[in-house]
Amino acid sequence: MPFIYDPSLKGSGYRDTVTGRLISRSAVDAQIKIMISESSNVALALAEMVASGRITPDSWYTAMRREILDNYTTQYLVGIGGRGQMTKADWGSVGGMVADQYRYLVKFLAEIQSGSVSMRQIAFRSGMYINSSREGYERARKKTSGYRGYTEHKWLRKPGSDSCTDCLALDDLGWLPIDEEFVSPSTGNETLPCMGDTICLTKCNCEILYK
Repeated sequence: MPFIYDPSLKGSGYRDTVTGRLISRSAVDAQIKIMISESSNVALALAEMVASGRITPDSWYTAMRREILDNYTTQYLVGIGGRGQMTKADWGSVGGMVADQYRYLVKFLAEIQSGSVSMRQIAFRSGMYINSSREGYERARKKTSGYRGYTEHKWLRKPGSDSCTDCLALDDLGWLPIDEEFVSPSTGNETLPCMGDTICLTKCNCEILYK
């Protein structure tokens, strides 16, 4: 579907160039979930292969690095409005997030090499790396909120989903000034969904609303 991004547009900021219709934020969010789901399936397959000895831990590590890089980059691009919106600072932001995950991944590789983790553990933790890439999307959306004219934001838990006490407390705050950061009650760190600073870590189902 061909589309363009215009920060002056409502919703996601995207418009279908064929139909002329605005693309809703919920439609973009749905695509984000699809990307995460597909990449999670890749991570699961890699976990099964490394646990069974069909690939080496080093091969698993190389493949996981690629999944992490691709996911963080793609999600940031979706949130910011595409490559045309990217600045040197944006690429640096992506690089910083990816570098953080690589440092964790090196330690995880050592555990796999030592044989101290099961296939189930490898699969679960690999999925957490993939889920964490939504941080890229949330950080990019936060940046666009400034030049899209938003003045307030709100932490919103998804109705019907289990939420940790951190997310419940953040949701209870209601609308906050755009320059007031969300702070995790348990860690005291500034946070966004899937950054890993809430009790639910990267399994967070919450989202940030802007107005």
